[in-house]
Amino acid sequence: AIDLMGYTKNNRMKIFSYRIAPIQINFLGYPSTTGSKEINYLIGDKILIPEEDKKYFTEEIIYMPKCYMPFNDQIKFSNKSFKRSDFNLPVDKIILAAFHKNQKITLKEINSWSRILNRLTNSILWISDMAKTPKKNLLNYFNNNGIDSDRIIFAKRMDTVEEHLSRHCCADIFLDTFNYNAHSTALDSLWAELPVVTLMGRSFSTRVGGSLLNAIGLKELITENTKQYEEVVINLGNSPEKLKKIKRKIKFEKMNNSLFDSSEFTKNLEKIYLNLLKFEEKKK
Repeated sequence: AIDLMGYTKNNRMKIFSYRIAPIQINFLGYPSTTGSKEINYLIGDKILIPEEDKKYFTEEIIYMPKCYMPFNDQIKFSNKSFKRSDFNLPVDKIILAAFHKNQKITLKEINSWSRILNRLTNSILWISDMAKTPKKNLLNYFNNNGIDSDRIIFAKRMDTVEEHLSRHCCADIFLDTFNYNAHSTALDSLWAELPVVTLMGRSFSTRVGGSLLNAIGLKELITENTKQYEEVVINLGNSPEKLKKIKRKIKFEKMNNSLFDSSEFTKNLEKIYLNLLKFEEKKK
């Protein structure tokens, strides 16, 4: 029995206390560990959960060969050909995308992104639209940091996932959040060939971006503190050729890397399940 929810809304964690299966697994759920002796295993990867951090988990850790995040490689892009003008984005600016839910954005991100915008003067922050009150608060914080409101452009929700993926072509760099990295949002960006700059911390939720970028060989986009994070973004913003080189690398990895191979991921996951069943059978 595999739980995909953790302690998130509408979870069914209670049923695992009845031992509904001989093998009970925590996979993809948040928080990272259930803290429950009823969950036997957690499926992760070596970037997400380094060997030295296993001691903090009540579950036994099983590593996927690369990244623990699954991806649907059948996702298509919209037939619509979007231009920056379709989203009121300036043609001649560096567009920094941050398509996150607003609850992920703390003062730490706002202050860091403000420093980037202040130093990368030809840049615009393209951020997910949000409700009236958080939008007002967010703009006030940016204004207090010397960022004019016209440098923050809100991305309205698109009608389809395909359209959302397609509009990524209008951005230059994706800015990750810190305390809770982008998960599927970061995968979408990479699939759309948009470089993601992440800050990797110590906890499960702060290491997902690092796991994804490590899997496709883009360690230069993984940072360890806000200063380094800002320098990487600013350097890319000021180096068009370097940015093009990274985008070319992502394009190549899309076609060749197992991170984007749903069939291979499925086989690796099934291999884990089959090995666990064999191990359980031996115990009998």
